[in-house]
Amino acid sequence: MVKKKRTRKDTLDVLILASAAIVLSTFLVIKLLAISGFNLRNFVKRSQNVESDQKPYSLNIPIITYHYIEIVTDKNDFLRKNMAITPTELKREINELKSQGYEFVFIKEIPKLLHMETPPTGKFVAITFDDGYRDFYTDAFPVIKETGVKATVFVITGFVNYQNYMTDEQIKEVSQSGLVEVGAHTMSHIDLRSITSAHADSEIVGSKDYLESKLGIKVESFSYPFGGFNNEITQMVKNASHTSAVSDISGTTQSLSNLYSLSRIRVGYFFKFE
Repeated sequence: MVKKKRTRKDTLDVLILASAAIVLSTFLVIKLLAISGFNLRNFVKRSQNVESDQKPYSLNIPIITYHYIEIVTDKNDFLRKNMAITPTELKREINELKSQGYEFVFIKEIPKLLHMETPPTGKFVAITFDDGYRDFYTDAFPVIKETGVKATVFVITGFVNYQNYMTDEQIKEVSQSGLVEVGAHTMSHIDLRSITSAHADSEIVGSKDYLESKLGIKVESFSYPFGGFNNEITQMVKNASHTSAVSDISGTTQSLSNLYSLSRIRVGYFFKFE
């Protein structure tokens, strides 16, 4: 069989048919998308919003850790001496921060600051009190009221009403003052890494449920006992609907990447903020 030689006209006809097929296919795709409600402008806009939701910035927010606010009378109690400051010293530190232009915020406000479209201006600081000791109510709370600053107290719910720990009534009073955020610190202050997953989850959820039922509020912030956490524990804290958690990792830089391991500094680093 002798093959017919293809002419330039034949080639041109093929190209025309191919182009027509492409145009028709494109038209049909656009028509189908229009019928389904697809809108290119909205698609682009949504894509831009996803992009704008990525907040790469970090903020320098010192979070100061306090435990005991008292005058330690037992000179041999070295642990207590190292973890305690007097009410007078607390007042001095708060006033010094105020004089430096710091705005005091709750821990639950830090995620909101980090989710803003643009980095907020100003200087922010948070003061936290771990464990829910009775001296927070008797010694720290009067200073907080006098100076008018915000503070966050993390309560071990299994110790509430015990000697040297706040009572339900005292916790409710500080919560209703508008100056104190009450956060969860587990039920028994056990290292969550040392127990089973089920036990750890009950410690996290149980402390939150207790406080919410007693105070009638939403508990948003969490503090890891001994600063101990891992990926599994962090996920449990998220699943319990906490919006952030503080750690014992030293530092003042806070960002969305460490929202569940916010850095803190201990008492004694007060003059190292600048």
